[in-house]
This record gives sequence, structure tokens and C-alpha cells, in this order.
Amino acid sequence: MERETLMGLLRSGSEEAWGLAADALARGAAWDEYGGEATFSLQSIFRRRCRIAAKAGQYSVGFEAAVHALNSWSERRLVLGAIDDRPRNGLVFQLFLNSESAAIVACFAIEPPAYREKFPRPAAGAS
Repeated sequence: MERETLMGLLRSGSEEAWGLAADALARGAAWDEYGGEATFSLQSIFRRRCRIAAKAGQYSVGFEAAVHALNSWSERRLVLGAIDDRPRNGLVFQLFLNSESAAIVACFAIEPPAYREKFPRPAAGAS
């Protein structure tokens, strides 16, 4: 998928992570779209990862909303993608696209453990 097309799709969403991902792309963050996966296995994997990240206090944006969207998605397959904005703000965005890569189903941002506390983050509950 072309960068401009992806930015347009991200900007059409109302979730905070979607806007942050679009901003990262606009500033030159790396984008990679890779293989399709069965939706059921992704639901299970990312539910577990969300719980682990929360327990560890790992900074994320939109993780719970993305898990909810994955749980609600009824198609059999999804395409995965990632936007790597670690050089600018330490975040990696995980994207889930429909099987034709024509629409975004879910998106969240997470700070890899190695980047913990290297970049300022909003206080809990702050918007």
C-alpha cells in the first residue's frame, strides 16, 4: 500500500493511535506491510499481549481499543503492518488491515521495552 493511501485511511479514523500513526508516516517513519494471518489467532495473541503490556506498565496508545476491534472483526483473515517511529518517539504502531489491504480494522502504538522512559509520555489520565 502506498504511504499516501495509508495516511488517508489512518486520518479517517477517530482513534488517537490512528492519528499518531498518520503523523509518524508524514514525518518519514518506516512502513512495512507483511503477511496475512487468521483472525482468530490474532485475537488470541493480541489479547494476551495487551494484558502482559498492561501488567508490565508498558506505554501504549489504543491497545485495548484495537483488541476490541479485532474481537469484533468477523472476516477470516487480516493483513498485518507496522510503522516504526522509534527514532522520533520510541513507538511502534501495529496495524491490522482487511484481507484486501483496503481498510484498517485496528491500530495501536506501543513502546518497546528497550525504549522505556527514553521519551516523555503524558501522565496517566491526561489527554
